[in-house]
Amino acid sequence: MSIEQPATDPVATPIAAPVERAPKRVPIRRRPMPCPHCDAELDRELAAAASAACPHCSGPLLPVEVAGFWRRCAAGLVDLALLTVTAGPIAWGLHRLIGSVSLAPGARGLDFALTVFATDLSTLLLRAGPILVLAGLYLMISVAWSGRTLGQRLVSVRIVDRHGQPPSVLIAGLRTLAQLAGTLAAALGPAWIAFSSERRAIHDLVSGTYVVRAAKVIRAAGVVRSA
Repeated sequence: MSIEQPATDPVATPIAAPVERAPKRVPIRRRPMPCPHCDAELDRELAAAASAACPHCSGPLLPVEVAGFWRRCAAGLVDLALLTVTAGPIAWGLHRLIGSVSLAPGARGLDFALTVFATDLSTLLLRAGPILVLAGLYLMISVAWSGRTLGQRLVSVRIVDRHGQPPSVLIAGLRTLAQLAGTLAAALGPAWIAFSSERRAIHDLVSGTYVVRAAKVIRAAGVVRSA
């Protein structure tokens, strides 16, 4: 005779919960810019839209590419060469006219560099005054007049504000002052381009400007993404 076994509930076996993988980090160069109107985070897919608008504030957006580090370096080198062959002789002539003496008479190479390094800042600024004034005028007038310097024109980039417009005279002046100060401070201002997700130097942050690929600027609106 068979005996029916009582039904028993199955024993629940614990199962480890699936491990959630952290989302893949987007490289800094591929992160989208914030909305220029409300600073909200934007999706990169907006750059492909025919008529992009911010999903948070409905502000119009203009997909553009910011100029990369090396492209901006090339523009800077061109401008430096132009200033060297134009403003350099003028500054040298002014020093000759007022009878300025050399900072390190007779010194050469490392001795000259060490002597200049040991000179107080006020003396260095006084000696560099003419070249700084000429460089500042070149940068400010170029940016206020056409939104780019000759070097930037050569590499097809231009300067715009948060709404895609060329900077005003006031913004161009502020940007130039910040650019000269950042360059004098061991070139920390321009060097910041390499670490910025938007490829902006310190003088861009101070003045609220972007340096973008000129071919991508079609109409006035906001900046969406970086290159």
